[in-house]
Amino acid sequence: MVPAQATGNALDDHQQLRGCQLNTLRRIILASLLLAGFGCTQQTPTEKAVEFLREYEGKYQQLFYESSKAAWVANTDISDEHDSLSVVAEAAFSNFAGSKNLIGKVRALLADSAALTPIQVSQLHKIFLFAAHRPGTIPLVVDSLIKEGTKQTSLLYSFDYRIPDHGDLRSISTNEIDDILVKSADPAERLAAWIASKEVGPTLRPGLANLQRLRNRVAREMGFSSYFDLEVADYGMTSPELMAFMDDLVRELRPLYQELHTYARYELAKRYKQPVPDELPAHWLPNRWGQNWPGIVQAIDLDDLFKGKSKEWVVHEAESFYLSLGFPKLAQNFWDRSDLYPVEPGSLRKKNNHASAWHLDLANDYRSLMSVVPDADWFATSHHELGHIYYFIEYSNPDVPLVLREGANRSYHEGIGDLMSIASMQRKYLEHVGLLDNTRKVDQVQWLLNDALSRSSVVFIPFAAGTMSHFEHDLYENDLP
Repeated sequence: MVPAQATGNALDDHQQLRGCQLNTLRRIILASLLLAGFGCTQQTPTEKAVEFLREYEGKYQQLFYESSKAAWVANTDISDEHDSLSVVAEAAFSNFAGSKNLIGKVRALLADSAALTPIQVSQLHKIFLFAAHRPGTIPLVVDSLIKEGTKQTSLLYSFDYRIPDHGDLRSISTNEIDDILVKSADPAERLAAWIASKEVGPTLRPGLANLQRLRNRVAREMGFSSYFDLEVADYGMTSPELMAFMDDLVRELRPLYQELHTYARYELAKRYKQPVPDELPAHWLPNRWGQNWPGIVQAIDLDDLFKGKSKEWVVHEAESFYLSLGFPKLAQNFWDRSDLYPVEPGSLRKKNNHASAWHLDLANDYRSLMSVVPDADWFATSHHELGHIYYFIEYSNPDVPLVLREGANRSYHEGIGDLMSIASMQRKYLEHVGLLDNTRKVDQVQWLLNDALSRSSVVFIPFAAGTMSHFEHDLYENDLP
């Protein structure tokens, strides 16, 4: 029996009850959320950055190491198979370092940069630049860029340079080309060697044009005006700022450079028995690129000092230079894993013969790739490359985050290497290592002149800060045809 006051539609009663239950449930959920909010502190920007960087570093080091090892093999034993393996490893690293999700996280963290520490901001900027070279927003373009870059390196360093020889063509190494350009007084032989050094150009041209397009595509995808602008960002400068700085360097050196240029024109014209030219023919210069001019001062023949020395002695003497400054001995794995000397005659192996230093795991696996022979240039180069290596060693410590273990910037790395290279060719040091008899009389003015032409920056800066910087700027910023 139902009480009189409860009489009415049963369905209405059910709906009312359900409404009360839903309201109660909403209040419980809201209260729980409020309690949860008061019970847990939301992460600060600094805490978010710490967590992100911790997670990033472990994966970054692992994939970077795998990519570096594959690239090392591709550069020390050039083949289609090794190129393919390098492309796969680099693609795996790029998929991580340039992922769309990662770019979003970095941008969000940098939006709160005022709340972060300077070292955190530096790491995030570096991670953003890594991503900007391989943005996951255009994966097909990035894949093409990786393949093209790997292919171009192989084409360049596997190229068979050839020079006329009694009506035929014979293969010639880049070390042999350099030797002719430094020592030969025969203009015809010099021209043949210089032309041989440039024959790789037509082989590289289509790929270089493609690289220009692909590099600009990824840079502009990330908001940079060009690939040149992306590269300049690593220096904390804009492209116009960098070019103004470069132009100032060239302008300041111009009076001294003009004097050296005049000296070289007259000296080489006399040597080659030619009229004095207004401009220096490229094949008259003792360097394939004209970037430095060793061997012009004939009163200073430093190559002669290395007669009887082995190629191994050259590199070990470079290590001794750093030991004398208080640095540690190089780890045995450096000697076991590096590729320091030219490929043995008759070997079918092709290698990258451009001197370089590698920090493969950003920790203890550091190596050098060279083609050392016992002469003055490779003596200085060995000191330069070990300058990179010892810089690797010094910043591989817990106080330096992994993503910042590339040095202050690339020019700083090169500056350290060149400082040591210049130091290695000073007379007192050459006497110390037994290359120069301390009783031997040397014309100090001629010594300094040789240094200005071959070792110091007087000749090199107009090439690097002038010719190359303007070419690369115009190539990318102006889409140079």
